[in-house]
Amino acid sequence: MVSINWTTQVISVLKTDMTLVSSSPYDIYELNINTFRQTLRDLEDSEDGMTFPITHNHTTSTTIAGVTLARVVEIINGYTITFENTAYAVNIVGGNSNISDVVNLNLVSVRSANSAGYIEVVTGDGGFTSAYQNILTNLSKTLLNRSRINTATNTLEVYDDDNTTIAFTFDLKDASGTASSTTVYERVPQ
Repeated sequence: MVSINWTTQVISVLKTDMTLVSSSPYDIYELNINTFRQTLRDLEDSEDGMTFPITHNHTTSTTIAGVTLARVVEIINGYTITFENTAYAVNIVGGNSNISDVVNLNLVSVRSANSAGYIEVVTGDGGFTSAYQNILTNLSKTLLNRSRINTATNTLEVYDDDNTTIAFTFDLKDASGTASSTTVYERVPQ
């Protein structure tokens, strides 16, 4: 049974608290993040846990334009997690979390599959400055937009979002710094 030592702020997870999904070549268990966080809330609501700080923040899954974004569970307030100490692996499933950041290391391999899906860029206080926004926008254009090598000028030309205006020009040089002579190459996004 998942338990919490309120004094040391250590959350203990036994193998029996998880689902065995494979036993060959070694044991692999799954920890469902939603089931885990509900268990933590029950422990917080217990007579013993009521006077202590909460263990985590939770953001439920959200559907936007037909796409469901995963739930997020963040262990907070100095709590750490210790998995039963024998050699096995734990896959964290059902959402994103910081569990691998707060785990107490032992013989257990903890594997999370967090996926941002979308990175929110915030302006103003507490967020990215406009300079960082510009860097991200320019990097995105460089990686995704139409580009071509101009052999007449030995440059790489990256086009703006309209696919006709050149947004950036990069000099092409070899390892010694000499202008590179290459054949014409053009990449047009699909």
